[in-house]
Amino acid sequence: MSFKKAVMFFGVVLMFVESASAQTLTGGLSGTIHEFLGAVVPNAKITVRLKDKDADEKSARPKLRKLQNEEFTRTTTSNEAGEFSFSDLPAGVYEIEASTANGSSFKGRWYRVTAGKTNAYEIEFGTDCDNDTGKTIEISDAEKAEIVNQFLEKAILKKELADFESLARQKGPIIVSTEDIKPELIKLFENVQLMNAREVQQKADKSGDFLFVSISAKAVGECFLVSIANDWAIAKNSKDEYRYGGAGSSYIYRKQSGKIVGRLTSTWIR
Repeated sequence: MSFKKAVMFFGVVLMFVESASAQTLTGGLSGTIHEFLGAVVPNAKITVRLKDKDADEKSARPKLRKLQNEEFTRTTTSNEAGEFSFSDLPAGVYEIEASTANGSSFKGRWYRVTAGKTNAYEIEFGTDCDNDTGKTIEISDAEKAEIVNQFLEKAILKKELADFESLARQKGPIIVSTEDIKPELIKLFENVQLMNAREVQQKADKSGDFLFVSISAKAVGECFLVSIANDWAIAKNSKDEYRYGGAGSSYIYRKQSGKIVGRLTSTWIR
């Protein structure tokens, strides 16, 4: 093989090596955008921003090394099914931002692009309670009371609280202890008695351990979080300070188009 042919041969080989290297150093990122109550979100603007390239790429090709000191972003729009897709992204960790014309927005970090693969993610508006803007959900005491009273009605009158049977077997009224909400806003149902945390403990110390209903309701960033549970009040002199039992549910609320909407996030039984 002549010198000229050898140079051409190795040049072609190098070109294929570089092409293969480029293919293995990039990947894809796809997903679906959902709104808070589950419907897909079409026509959302999706931006991905490279935050940290994979270590093996930082010493690879000059074109990719250059990205280390430059911001790399790509933008697309979700289709009618709420789906979006990016290809040929340098492998690494990305930040995703999404926004819609009606003002809904999402910003999330730590989405990975793997070389040679397309990683899929579900993106959901309304779950990022803590936000970069410092906005807080505007919810009145009357709105808080309406939400909490709906819980009590379902939990006690309709007996939908998990493990309600254990709670109902106790003698006397059902004790409800509230947190983060004014007691005067709570609607009293028949056979229900409100107590604060100190009164609950005093009753347990005097009469023994008992199950009670606890409610926690508080605003966190752009969300209103509510938990309702039946739990044990343990007397100071209890012979069984590690009682098992009790159950509950947690919910998340947001304002959407001026209305408060919410959904179940978790349930538990101990």
